[in-house]
Formats: sequence, C-alpha cells, structure tokens
Amino acid sequence: MSKLEKDISTLLEKNGMQWQDHKSLASGIKDLVASSSLEGVKETYLNTDRVKESVQCPVCEKTISIQTVPLSKIHCELLIKACKIDAGGKKYFHMDRDLEVPIKVGGGWAKLKHWGLIEAQPNPKDPKTTVQGMWCVTIKAMEFIGQKITLPSKVYIYNAKKTSEHREQVSIVDVIGDFDEYTKLMSHKSTKDNSQDNEDETYKAPKLS
Repeated sequence: MSKLEKDISTLLEKNGMQWQDHKSLASGIKDLVASSSLEGVKETYLNTDRVKESVQCPVCEKTISIQTVPLSKIHCELLIKACKIDAGGKKYFHMDRDLEVPIKVGGGWAKLKHWGLIEAQPNPKDPKTTVQGMWCVTIKAMEFIGQKITLPSKVYIYNAKKTSEHREQVSIVDVIGDFDEYTKLMSHKSTKDNSQDNEDETYKAPKLS
C-alpha cells in the first residue's frame, strides 16, 4: 500500500469507514488526488529550473527518470550531411543506408526531433506509425545549419517526450566548437552518390531570407 493509499485509509477510518467496505469511494478519492496533483508534480519535478535525473513522484511513489539530452557535435555533423541529401525538400532518406549514422549514435539521431530538426516519414498504411529509419530534415534544420537561428543547448525528456528545454541558446558553430571546422563541413564534397559527375560537387549553404 502506497503512502497515498495509507492516507486515504486513515481518512476513511476517521469517518467510520473501512477501505475494504468502500473500495469504490477509496479508488475515486485516489484518482481525484492523483489527477489534481499531476500538474503540481510536473511543475515541481519537470520544470527546467528544477529538473533532476531521478526523483520520486509524491503521488504514485514511483521513480521519475528525466533524460538530459545535449545538442552535440556529432548531431550537427550528421544534420549537415542530412541537409545535403534533403536540401529542405522533404526528401526522405534512410538513417543507416543514406546517412550512415554511426552505431554509437544510434537513437541519438532520432532525438533531434525534440529540437524540431527532423521528421519521421509517416506510414501510408497506418498514419499513427512511421516508417522505420526514414527521416527528412525541416526548414528549422536548414535555418540552424545556415546560422539563422539558435537552439536550446539541451532538452529534457520523460517517457520519450520533451518536457522542457535548457535556457542556454547555442548556434551550430557553438556546438561544433570551431568556425573553420564548421566551414569545412559545410563545403565538404557531396557524397550523395559515387558517380563521377558528382565528384567535384560541393554543398553550398542554403540562402535563407
């Protein structure tokens, strides 16, 4: 029995009732307390200023694990490479076959969706699902690699959903750490295919208004 259940049981006993005899009432009180407390729990434990890696929920007493995901250099390198494939045209590509996402990055690539930088391809047979491994970059991604916007340096994730963002804003150059390296990545030869026609093709930064 959780602390909440014990408190409800005590409350019932003070009013001459037993939990076993009034299960529906006890359950209703429990649901009401949990529901009314939910927003307070979110504010207390999932707020950007108070976020912690692991805390105990005062309602259900379960451990709440918050994942902190920083925007990393490898994320930016892959994003630039993805933009060379997509060029902002909603062209879907496979993260392994086309982008060659390193195994060590794995699910880290998909987390870029929490910054609004990539979108998964909807499954035409089931709109509620997506096609595994298929992604496209967003206009926001093009703006970010073109140094038109900055993004939160970190996002906080709970149950696979973003709960909040870090207040610090960073540019793509901030994340990569060096402007010369950023320029080199942006002007790197395209590897869309191995044909000789594309051998000397270089990627130009998008012209954004």
